[in-house]
Amino acid sequence: MVSWKIWTVRNDIVWNGKTSSALEVVRSTRTTLDQWISAQSQKMGALLLDDINNVREHSKKPMLHMVKVNVDGAIFQPENKFGYGCVARDSNGHLIEAISGSRFGLMQPEVAEIRACDT
Repeated sequence: MVSWKIWTVRNDIVWNGKTSSALEVVRSTRTTLDQWISAQSQKMGALLLDDINNVREHSKKPMLHMVKVNVDGAIFQPENKFGYGCVARDSNGHLIEAISGSRFGLMQPEVAEIRACDT
């Protein structure tokens, strides 16, 4: 995890001109490791919760000749970042396209989801 985080910080320096202190790298590494450990303990897979406030979410295939697009956003306050993802599937449920990314700055999760649609 430390090596991966050092690599991402290196990329931020090279591609975005953003530097991080050693303390920020350690804190961010710990946060990422905690998220990974949490994801491994979930029965449904990586960071998927099957029951949030007693509301179940189930994905359904789109209708014939239609494409279904799912988006999601996440906020990482300690890192001053937000993340987003987008998945498009055809009427057979087959993957057409998937994207994900993260950017610096904080916003509402709904706005991060809109960012996924904008990418």
